[in-house]
Amino acid sequence: MAKFNTRPISGARDFLPADVLRRQYVIRVVERVYQSYGFEPLDTPTMERLDTLLGKYGEEGDQLIFRVAKRGAKLERALADHPTENSIADAGLRYDLTVPLARVVAEYRHKLPRYFKRYQIAPVFRADRPAKGRYREFYQCDVDIVGSRSPTVEAEVLNAAAQVLQELGFTGAGEAGFRMRLNHRQVLRGLMEVAGVAPHREGDALVAIDK
Repeated sequence: MAKFNTRPISGARDFLPADVLRRQYVIRVVERVYQSYGFEPLDTPTMERLDTLLGKYGEEGDQLIFRVAKRGAKLERALADHPTENSIADAGLRYDLTVPLARVVAEYRHKLPRYFKRYQIAPVFRADRPAKGRYREFYQCDVDIVGSRSPTVEAEVLNAAAQVLQELGFTGAGEAGFRMRLNHRQVLRGLMEVAGVAPHREGDALVAIDK
């Protein structure tokens, strides 16, 4: 009998029962805290239309999207007409949870409250080169408030995140503590402008900073 490789695919991990139970505990804490602040749960498909995902993360980010190929006659037509990785695909695995949120807000804007407070805890996927602490599949715990630009909103999100970490046992600023670092897109755009980065290159620059 031929041997087969039993290791998980590069960039992914198996979670044995003890690990799953720990993760479930963390998720329960996150959900309880976020709900205490009035945030509501949201779930979106693992796959999104490819045109929904492309162009949101810069050129390099687009290359990290796992594409899902077309099927049947659509795939045959695409393969017959100078195929590219985008022309033979019509869907992709979600890269993060922010773009799906934006799509949901656009689709259900007449059904959602004026101030939409949502959280989503789900796996995301990136066709990245695996490295220490960088995986192709990992969980994100997103929390957002849509519909207000008030600084109070930003403070509420930060306070909720800080409370989650405190309830998980991270306190103070020492070895067992945590430090929150602000990442504000408008501040980053201001830095890009001062640094002389052309507007059409901002996305690529932000991806480079993220790495």
